Amino acid sequence: MELYEVLKKAVTEVDKAVETKDSKVCLHLLRALPPLRRNASLSSAASLYKALFQKDPNWGQSDQEANLGANSAEAEVFIGLLICMVLTKEKLHEASQELAQSLLDKKVTRTAQPLVAKLYYYIALSQEKRGHLDEKAFMQYYRAACLKHDTFTQATLVNIILRAYLTTKRIRQAQEFAEKTGFPESAPYPEIARHQFYLGQINAFRLNYPEAQNRLVQAQRKAPENTAEGFRRTVQKLRVVVELLMGEIPSRKTLVGYKGLEAYAELVRAVRSGEIERYNHVLTQYQSTFHEDQNLSLVARLRHIVIKAGLRKINIAYSVISLHDIAGKLGLPIEDTEFVVAKAIRDGVIEATIDHEQKLLRSKPIEDVYRTIEPQQTLQKRIAFTMDLRNDAVRAMQFPQEKKTEDKTTEEEEIVISDVEDELEF
Repeated sequence: MELYEVLKKAVTEVDKAVETKDSKVCLHLLRALPPLRRNASLSSAASLYKALFQKDPNWGQSDQEANLGANSAEAEVFIGLLICMVLTKEKLHEASQELAQSLLDKKVTRTAQPLVAKLYYYIALSQEKRGHLDEKAFMQYYRAACLKHDTFTQATLVNIILRAYLTTKRIRQAQEFAEKTGFPESAPYPEIARHQFYLGQINAFRLNYPEAQNRLVQAQRKAPENTAEGFRRTVQKLRVVVELLMGEIPSRKTLVGYKGLEAYAELVRAVRSGEIERYNHVLTQYQSTFHEDQNLSLVARLRHIVIKAGLRKINIAYSVISLHDIAGKLGLPIEDTEFVVAKAIRDGVIEATIDHEQKLLRSKPIEDVYRTIEPQQTLQKRIAFTMDLRNDAVRAMQFPQEKKTEDKTTEEEEIVISDVEDELEF
């Protein structure tokens, strides 16, 4: 009974939003759907379906009659969204897609744009779970949303199309689509977080690691703090790999704060140790995990980072060491060791010189870091981060609309009437 009572209140709020033409109410009501989904069962979803369409569904039996008083099409779409969520939870993806498609045919006002955008999300989710995501159809939906100036649906469809490209490893098409289409600035925070994550993926595959790290940080900031644990964990996994590819070692706090990052914690230890054998062992042991997270190709790029970390440790520990000993410590072929060390010196990884005649590596004395520009770059990075945070906070500020009082309206009417009388006398 509690489920139907809460739904009745939500339906009345949707009807009020239609009357006042306030789409923000529908956007806030979307946050009430996940708790309702947890309390709803398949039989209660069947009761709601029977109340909407006046017929029994073919995927379940209703337990009791549900009279919610849904008088508007927007309220029916809201109840239908809850049914789609329950069907997705029960893994009835075909029924969820059919229901969402039928709800799209209802004529709703612009107030219900957040609800319509969520319908497209569940259509895409159902198609993806069934093994085929038709991005061409969603491209047509996106064109129609642009013509209607529906920013909520535009943001959702852009993320759906980007995900379709990224899951099939079409990175170039995803980058071109992201560059040629503008993402709405007024989109809700969950869609902004998803978009930033997809842009982080694109930049990571395109070897633009600093930009990828920036996008992933933005995605974590925009994500909900108390919910969306799976999304925040996925973002953190990719961020750990990107930071390792940049030559940085993630802090232990970033790994301890999330569950299910054991494979990435072992990967960080292998990279920090600079041992190729340990890295290869981690790669083979957790290959299925990295493949499931779609990070296997990025993790495979870490081999040269492990070699660089090992060379740094050797450069600090030894003033002079033979190339044969370096090959033994790093697990490299003896014939390739000299070329690998020479490339590390050219890239600025280590400060040393190679004695080609005696096959030795002579390290140079380590300079003070405060004599370099590294502290200035770190400070500039922190300043840019705080300025972005301040600008986002300013954009997020919302003020209530000014409502004219009766006194002001009467004064304005008197002024207009007096002006007309003056013009007539003239």
